Amino acid sequence: MGKNGRVEEHPLYGQKFKKKNSNKIYTVNSVNIHFWDGGYYWFVVFEDEKGSSAPRHWENINSTSKLTLECIKETQEDFTLFTS
Repeated sequence: MGKNGRVEEHPLYGQKFKKKNSNKIYTVNSVNIHFWDGGYYWFVVFEDEKGSSAPRHWENINSTSKLTLECIKETQEDFTLFTS
């Protein structure tokens, strides 16, 4: 990949997600490619209606890091796409 940082255009921008245990709605306001521990993954920053941020590991690209994969799994379990 060779690039680490914010991706300016991505289909996730502006998407709304609901945190399952609180029903709180978040909007994706930042999408990033991140390199850590030998591999890349997608990293997003959610923002709620009050402006509070929730940074989350989003999707694996080629990471084999157990910690990264656990964080991605947790995010996928905790959030669902919000449709009104």
